[in-house]
Amino acid sequence: MEFKCIFEELEKRELWAVCYPENKKGKRKVHVFEHLFTLWKDTQYLRDYFLKYQDYLKTDYCNHMTISEAIDKVLDERNSFIRQLYAMENNELGQGTLKDAFKPLHRGIYQLQSKNQKQKRAATKMKDPLLRIYAIELSDGSYVVTGGVIKLTEQGMGDEFDKEMERINRVEQYLKSEGIWYKEGLTD
Repeated sequence: MEFKCIFEELEKRELWAVCYPENKKGKRKVHVFEHLFTLWKDTQYLRDYFLKYQDYLKTDYCNHMTISEAIDKVLDERNSFIRQLYAMENNELGQGTLKDAFKPLHRGIYQLQSKNQKQKRAATKMKDPLLRIYAIELSDGSYVVTGGVIKLTEQGMGDEFDKEMERINRVEQYLKSEGIWYKEGLTD
């Protein structure tokens, strides 16, 4: 298993991501964060996704959002997450830390919460963020992103959520078996 720093040009380097073999661009390995954020800006992918799950959009949980509103919300959240995480990694004052951005899911596993969700586009009806990014916290406070989902139900997205939990467990087991507790172990 391989890992890449998400913002390689920054000194802090506390945010990492798994490179899964299935996520490639040609011969180049793409980490899961890049893969997700590429998908989440592809409006055709998003349209197809929301067409597939349009019944969820019609629920009270999603506030009866249209497909166009859901696409706009994902694009807004995606851009907000990137700006927020980059600012945190770059030590910008007032932006907080990664610990502020990630909400505990269970046992050292976290999901990213949008810090600026109240400043979302006015056309977006849903109060809760759609995008979830899952990560494992290392002993030094660094995070390893293992995956993410677009969440359209209160309980999760069934098979998609289960797949992400399997990925988290797989990465967690790998880190333990290799004795990786700190970010320095991710590059060995």
